[in-house]
Amino acid sequence: MGVRVPRRSELSYERLADAPTRPIRWDVIENNYDQFIKYATAIRVGTASTEAILRRFTRTASHPVYQAMLEVGRAQKTISVARYLRDRDLQREIQEGLNVVEGWNGANDIIFFGKSGELSSNRRDQQELPIRSGQTS
Repeated sequence: MGVRVPRRSELSYERLADAPTRPIRWDVIENNYDQFIKYATAIRVGTASTEAILRRFTRTASHPVYQAMLEVGRAQKTISVARYLRDRDLQREIQEGLNVVEGWNGANDIIFFGKSGELSSNRRDQQELPIRSGQTS
């Protein structure tokens, strides 16, 4: 199974003309499917942590199961973008959610205004005074 990448002249979304770089490699997913399911199940039932599995794969980014995971991610991303472009209700829902987040960010900027609310340290004892005084540096 393959996905045909449309030619630029066929795209109705001109701004997305450069987005499709290559087809999803379904053969990579198919060839590593059993191992992929094994790792996904281990994460799901809690016998392995996501961090441990990703640490194993990121040592060698060419690991075939890792490549299959990347391809599944590409497929999911493609499906999500296609749904978003097709569904006006979904676009409105996402826009409304973004507006809520922006509203919260605006309120947080007012409440914690010093240096845009950025803390210069990740140590809790060094964060306490700037937070209490409304100053950051």
